[in-house]
Amino acid sequence: MRSAMPTHWAMTLETVIEKTGELDHLFALVERRCRAAGVVAASPDASAAAIVEEVINPLLAELECHLRGRLSPAMAEGEVKALIAAWIDDRIAELEA
Repeated sequence: MRSAMPTHWAMTLETVIEKTGELDHLFALVERRCRAAGVVAASPDASAAAIVEEVINPLLAELECHLRGRLSPAMAEGEVKALIAAWIDDRIAELEA
């Protein structure tokens, strides 16, 4: 998934998440959202497909929309990390409310 990121951050969303060290944090959100949504299937392959379709893709689309317009070329990696971490924390808090 390629985002309309500022030039300094013109990379895939996956790369931005990896560079900021937020991948494990994002996985924690995916796990919580899967539990909340009750995503299950008859087989592991079907379950994985359901998780991608019902949880991961929508989450990444939401995160991409959140980042679009908030990133600037001058932002340091720590600032982008804080932006992503806060978004993930907000989504987790919504699930736990």
